[in-house]
Amino acid sequence: MKSTKNIFINVDTGEGIGNEKQLMPFISLCSIACGGHTGDKSSISQVVELALENQVGVGAHPSFDDTQNFGRIMLDIPVQQLKDSVVRQITTFLEVIEKKHVSIHHIKPHGALYHLINQNPIYALMMAEIMLDLKLNCYLFVPYNSKTASIAQSMGISTLNEAFIDRAYHSDYRLVDRSIEGSCLNDPKLVKGQLDGMVNQNKVLTYESEEIQINAQTFCIHGDNPNIEKILAVINADYKPIKMN
Repeated sequence: MKSTKNIFINVDTGEGIGNEKQLMPFISLCSIACGGHTGDKSSISQVVELALENQVGVGAHPSFDDTQNFGRIMLDIPVQQLKDSVVRQITTFLEVIEKKHVSIHHIKPHGALYHLINQNPIYALMMAEIMLDLKLNCYLFVPYNSKTASIAQSMGISTLNEAFIDRAYHSDYRLVDRSIEGSCLNDPKLVKGQLDGMVNQNKVLTYESEEIQINAQTFCIHGDNPNIEKILAVINADYKPIKMN
């Protein structure tokens, strides 16, 4: 009889899809949109309640302040302006969870902000400074072997390596742009196969058909994946989400 493995599975939530109730039993952690690309105190509160019911850890999911492009385009704005926006979003999230006596588990930047922070040390430093300024005792989600990880860790910030099980990777660890065919994995078998490689071999097959090393502590599937419920059901046969007490 095949034994199941316990892993951390995370999903981006509060983004207007409305499928959180169905997903919560199958995940460990959720990152909740907090007003940049979408979301407000009401939507944050609703997701936090569902997370509490399902022993799912909650984190803030800040973004460029850009609802029109859903935070997926890099905006050319001053660093301080971006920093102020991210602080406002995280503060909004903290105000909601404080009233519910819930602790923040992590910060995970969204979309273009996530990529910018991991490509540019100036913005990686900005993110680390935000966490220190707000005295956040939580994790920062980072890609494996990233500048953000080394900068944050050097400043005493705890990090968790994150890997994406439903996105294609380039050989330099960048995610394949969503505009390119094959960038998003929607077939449950393909997603399961990518997760298997990450968990069992610490490897991922890239868009360029090259195997690269990857060491992840939490595995993300996007909440807007059209087959997310089917994918989680397939994954659940071999992997169980670690639940938070």
